[in-house]
Amino acid sequence: MRSSTAVVLTFLLCRVSCSPVCAEVAQPAGPPAARVEAAGKFLLDTGRGGAHELSGLAWAGALGERPDIHTYYAVSDARPEVFRLHVRLDERTGAVKEARVVERIPLDRGADCEDLAWDSRDGTLWVADEEGPSVRQFTLSGSSAGRRGSMARELEIPGIFRTRRANLGFEAVALDGERGLLWTANEEALPADGEPSGVEAGSTVRLLKFGPDLRPAAQYACVTEPVGRRPPHGHSRERSGLVALSVLPDGSLLALERALDVQRVLIADVPVFTSRIFLLDTTDATDVSAMQEGLRDAKFHPVRKTLLWEKSFGLDGPNNFEGMALGPRLSDGSWSLLLISDDEKGMLEQSLFALRVYLQQDAAGKEPQ
Repeated sequence: MRSSTAVVLTFLLCRVSCSPVCAEVAQPAGPPAARVEAAGKFLLDTGRGGAHELSGLAWAGALGERPDIHTYYAVSDARPEVFRLHVRLDERTGAVKEARVVERIPLDRGADCEDLAWDSRDGTLWVADEEGPSVRQFTLSGSSAGRRGSMARELEIPGIFRTRRANLGFEAVALDGERGLLWTANEEALPADGEPSGVEAGSTVRLLKFGPDLRPAAQYACVTEPVGRRPPHGHSRERSGLVALSVLPDGSLLALERALDVQRVLIADVPVFTSRIFLLDTTDATDVSAMQEGLRDAKFHPVRKTLLWEKSFGLDGPNNFEGMALGPRLSDGSWSLLLISDDEKGMLEQSLFALRVYLQQDAAGKEPQ
């Protein structure tokens, strides 16, 4: 997502107080199967490698000699590049104690890379590109001082996704290695499926599931939240979309939605980014793969959403969190969950936000793939 840059420029001209207004979210009946608690924010040390506009994050395991330090990969939507991070986590709370970029890895394909997933089965990366849109697999080769990412394959994408609105294609990708599934989703509605998000209503996006054969297996409709209730009149940048996915150990999905609430304060447009994490349930959702004419007038059951966590980031610390990665299990049985923010070419903070996920039932106790 790049279109908020102009809004940020006007925001930097006027540092005045502003309170975001968030839309209400309908909750399913009964207790949620998971809950999320915040552990705090940490500024990322980007070093000298030019790591900016990081929009996706993936966990790749702990370092052998330092089990408290973990390897993550982040992807930039400015250039086709991946960055390797070393992150030291508090094994009890999941808080980030140290985080720095240690390697820059250029990719040989890509235009607007938005998210990535680490495949522990073969040490490859899956990257979602908003252009096309596309999902590609990359192998990493070369020495640690100069590795490169080479495209190994590009997945078949159903034709309806080729109609995506500009800058609203695939923003998320998540791998379920244990079940051999891969997930992606468009950020906001395809033209045939509905309007982009607005003040009164969110946007209907499609979750796309690939089966173990890496061919499209199902599509599910998911309705995002509306933008803030008081964007400036006629402003074109108010938006609310799905920007990241993560797979929990039981195979269920977490979705990160990001809403930009642009508010006029005195002479400036002041952006407030609101991040929301939902637990998704596709059990009773309709497979809309056959609905190639669109969803505007179709009858279907959308994915059920349960809000687990919500936070707005405004003048006291502007953060546009676009990436999310499920990490290791912590000492209390919860799971680490990290968000990463896009710094909008250095105009916002480039941060990690640490959370903990508690699952209602986790008998297997396995590390995420």
